[in-house]
Amino acid sequence: MRNFKSVYFLVLLFVPLLFSCNDDDNKNSTRLSLLTVRTLDDAGYYFETDSEKKVNINSNKAGIYKATDGQRAFVYYDLNDTKVSGYEYNIDVYNIQNVLTKPVIELTEETADSIADHNINVTRAWISKDHINIEYWVYHSGAKQHMLNLVENKISDEGKIDDYITLEFRHNHNGDNATHYKSQGLVCFKLEDYHPEDLEKKGINLRVNTSNTGVKYYKIDLEKDSKE
Repeated sequence: MRNFKSVYFLVLLFVPLLFSCNDDDNKNSTRLSLLTVRTLDDAGYYFETDSEKKVNINSNKAGIYKATDGQRAFVYYDLNDTKVSGYEYNIDVYNIQNVLTKPVIELTEETADSIADHNINVTRAWISKDHINIEYWVYHSGAKQHMLNLVENKISDEGKIDDYITLEFRHNHNGDNATHYKSQGLVCFKLEDYHPEDLEKKGINLRVNTSNTGVKYYKIDLEKDSKE
């Protein structure tokens, strides 16, 4: 059994608005992008777009930030026109907000109870270079923490198809099955050994136990022309 540490989240009460790094309009306006943190040998770091463009940090007004390689984050920034060798973009950072970023784990008889399979709903999901990114919404009371996981089901082959790798988006509401509030959020999972491109698959067949229609499967194809 693969060891893992449960990572909990407090239900997000906002929906981020994403702007692209290559948007030439309003160059002096502050932007927000979903980027991947990449660490350097000297303890420094930079960002990477989903199309593998490198983003240099010209100045960081966000304060001390503990960088973890592969972490996904919302970055608030202004574009800086100064060109830096080895980087496609150069930015002045105002704030960095980490997005819950986790590995894929195995669902086994031993882990099934703690992973659970409570209702959750997907509004959008897409595959980037190293991650699958899932926008979701859940019902909750606002008083308890919930847990999210993306799993490979080692117990059952139900729903699996040949051309796609089947993974299950699992939700544990931790006893909070109230429907007082409906909130949206974003979670990113590191695909690592499960990336469909490396497995010569067309994409991911995502199983979700939804609130209104029960178990549904979503085919998430590899995007041939990814955008920042």
